[in-house]
Amino acid sequence: MKAEIRDAWADALESGEYEQGIGSLTSVVNGKEQHCCLGVLCQLAVKAGVIPEPEGSPTGARLLYGKEGENSFLPLEVQEWAGAEERTWFNYNDELRGADWLNDIAELRFPEIAALVRTQL
Repeated sequence: MKAEIRDAWADALESGEYEQGIGSLTSVVNGKEQHCCLGVLCQLAVKAGVIPEPEGSPTGARLLYGKEGENSFLPLEVQEWAGAEERTWFNYNDELRGADWLNDIAELRFPEIAALVRTQL
């Protein structure tokens, strides 16, 4: 991953600006956006002009990013911009785990994920 984007991503995860959620990159719950850690990276790509603002899904609960309308994994445009993989892998408890797994299954909080971003990418 590109160092400047890695650092910006970790900073964003620690900033308190983004409410953490599970199940999709970004979902709207009770009128508020909730983001997976990868959804935060997508938001940084939006701010950088790499991809447009996300659009609502047919159900209205999930936001869709990039040309292909991704709601689970990083869009190709974001992968290329960040120099990242679709799921972005980490060594966690001696197992290779995707960032989505850390967020949704292990239920690591954003500051914990940011620490892994800083030390492993």
